Amino acid sequence: MAIKYWMARFCTILTLGVLATPSLSAAKSHDMSPNQARNHADVRQLTGDQLRERINHDTSLSEQHRVQMLGHLQECLDLGVSPLELEAIFPSPHIGQSLDNETMLRMQVRVHDMLRENMDAGLVLEKMHEGRVKGVPSQRIEDAAIQMEGHIRAAHRFLGGSRDANIEPPKSGEEHRVLERHLALDLWSGLEEGDLDHLRQRGRLRDGSCTASDLVAAADVASIVHHRGIERRRSMELVGYALEVGYTAREMRMLGAMMTASHLSEHGDEVLQHLHDGMNHHRQLGQMAEEMMSWGWMGPAGTGDGADWHHMMDDWMGGGPGDHHDGDDEHMGGGHGHGGMNGGGGMGG
Repeated sequence: MAIKYWMARFCTILTLGVLATPSLSAAKSHDMSPNQARNHADVRQLTGDQLRERINHDTSLSEQHRVQMLGHLQECLDLGVSPLELEAIFPSPHIGQSLDNETMLRMQVRVHDMLRENMDAGLVLEKMHEGRVKGVPSQRIEDAAIQMEGHIRAAHRFLGGSRDANIEPPKSGEEHRVLERHLALDLWSGLEEGDLDHLRQRGRLRDGSCTASDLVAAADVASIVHHRGIERRRSMELVGYALEVGYTAREMRMLGAMMTASHLSEHGDEVLQHLHDGMNHHRQLGQMAEEMMSWGWMGPAGTGDGADWHHMMDDWMGGGPGDHHDGDDEHMGGGHGHGGMNGGGGMGG
């Protein structure tokens, strides 16, 4: 694939944890820029009372369903979810595709259960919102949302289990939320729970300095490398070894940027061997990157000697696990991010 595509995909992965919202996802599905998407989100406000009014005036609802939906809405609002996020699983004339009432009721219960178990249901609500915007049938929307729920639950279990595995846990609820989202998106994109367990075992081989952010950054990089055409086993070997020799979350993101810019279809074996040897001899990533660029293994075609690796890093790094801040808008990458209904994992994966 073209370098520009994978540059965008990498930076999307690293910023989704704090930037993706239902409104942003929906706007991006119509090829709006992130700034346009934020403006779109800003102009439309929604309150809990407005959602209640929609429920009360929906003539398709039986009285029993109406009472159930009103109760579910209040429970979710009490647990801190915004009305604009919840709109995806309630009657709305503004999203697009209508959901059948039974689907809405089932998903309201699922979202409430996740929230009650201290999980962030944002990605599930985004899946619901995105499917409705794109006119996907109710059953397929529900299937995709349930699949995403499974990934979030797996990520939640993984982060909880890391507390007992000589891994420094997330320092705050917000950090936990960001890391959980990243892991769920990595699983949506093709990693498996066993891959996460492998990374945790490699992290435990360190001197106790491995953090949950390091593990999640490693999973992000493994996802990138796998989607660049390298088999998952080799991807996991690369990032697992990087964890074992002490790579931090930031160094993992540098490694991910290098893999994003590498010509793996032509030089994959050489790149992997070069990086493994460099890690084994404790060489700096910047030095390895400059060598790869000079050899034509990485960067824009024809760059050759003299390419400015540091400038490339400034352009490509963005935010990621462990940073918890917004990345550069220009690097969001349109619809090429993790977990799209069409691109990425596809509807229902």
